[in-house]
Amino acid sequence: MSSGTTLPKDQTDRQLTDPRFFASGGHHDLFRRLRKEEPVRWTDGDAPRPFWSVSRHADCVAILKDPVTFSSRLGGLMPLSAREPNEQEMRAGGYGFIPTHTDPPRHMTLRRPFNKFFSAPAIAPMIAKVQNSVDRIMADILPRGECDLVDDVAAQLPTRIVCDMMGVPPQDLARIRHHCAAFLGAQDPAYQIDGDALKTQQVNMRALFDYMFELAMQRRGAPSDDFTSVIGNLEVDGEKLSEADVGWWCFSIVAAGLETTRDCVSIGMLELLGNPGEMERLRADPGLMNLAIDEVVRWVNPAMHKFRIATRDVDIGGKRIRAGDWVVAWLVSANRDESVFDDPYRFDVGRKPNPHLGFGVGEHSCIGRHLARMEMQLMFQALIEHIPDMRQAGECEWLVSNKHSVLKTLPVRFTPRPAVAA
Repeated sequence: MSSGTTLPKDQTDRQLTDPRFFASGGHHDLFRRLRKEEPVRWTDGDAPRPFWSVSRHADCVAILKDPVTFSSRLGGLMPLSAREPNEQEMRAGGYGFIPTHTDPPRHMTLRRPFNKFFSAPAIAPMIAKVQNSVDRIMADILPRGECDLVDDVAAQLPTRIVCDMMGVPPQDLARIRHHCAAFLGAQDPAYQIDGDALKTQQVNMRALFDYMFELAMQRRGAPSDDFTSVIGNLEVDGEKLSEADVGWWCFSIVAAGLETTRDCVSIGMLELLGNPGEMERLRADPGLMNLAIDEVVRWVNPAMHKFRIATRDVDIGGKRIRAGDWVVAWLVSANRDESVFDDPYRFDVGRKPNPHLGFGVGEHSCIGRHLARMEMQLMFQALIEHIPDMRQAGECEWLVSNKHSVLKTLPVRFTPRPAVAA
């Protein structure tokens, strides 16, 4: 518990810790006020324990760039329980193994061998495979004249690409999607087991890990041409990765790979449909696509926050944070910071510069960002080019969460047309 001044528990603290409030969209106005009035706030709401809410861009960057002072030992998102896991629970939950759950120097020891596989040059040859998946998705929806843009489009692309890359059989894709969605969306009652968010998270996380671990162990003895085989047989300084490291790396790539692209494509298209001028601007000038993707990521904030634990006493934004305090860097606020972004509440496909934090910053930045950008670019291009009359056909539904920005449904209609030749 911090020894700093603790503000009374009030509506603001309850809102910051209420996943239903974030699903309503009211959090943007709240963060606008906090950035101005109290950018570093001791938040004593309905979370497992009080924490510091950090809302300005510069302060969030300072936290994310200092992994020694701000530890990721309990993961990158606020835990659903205040109880410190014991040693057995630490291993079962991937603490010290999942890259987002590790600190220096182990984090870079784990990550460094994988950086080369996810660099822009290494990802570039995948463009034909990604384009083929995009074409198949378009061939499915174009003749229908309507679809759910989340399930039928945005979720399909990363699921197909990542699961194919990892060697997951096609018949298991729905199972993998469910486990990912449920453990990342465990705060949403629609996914919950027995109304228990923590149980939901743990059960689905374990199910996904067990599946990927079994696949990786099969590949360790009999490698195939998939990336699970690469991980299972990777050697660092002459020694293969431990079985736990192999399993959690496979888990991490699938879990992270399925979510970011889905959320950015679906929410990005929702915003483009609501801003036809920006849609037409992008259609008229495809050269804006790279800038548009950055704007989508800024706007969407796939991960609303990054969670850290202070390892020493430190001052941030004029407040004294004590060793052991929980700290939440609200990226969803930092990416609307008026001191960094001109007219931050305007969706601008040509925004430049755009120093958003949507892919993180520092040594925990998103390792798969180049693949995610490729998927987004090709999917947006196809939707904008081939369905110029797309329109929203009903209410969309948001995930109940203060961790992830997720559209659960987005019904759309358009004029049926022949499928794109693959």
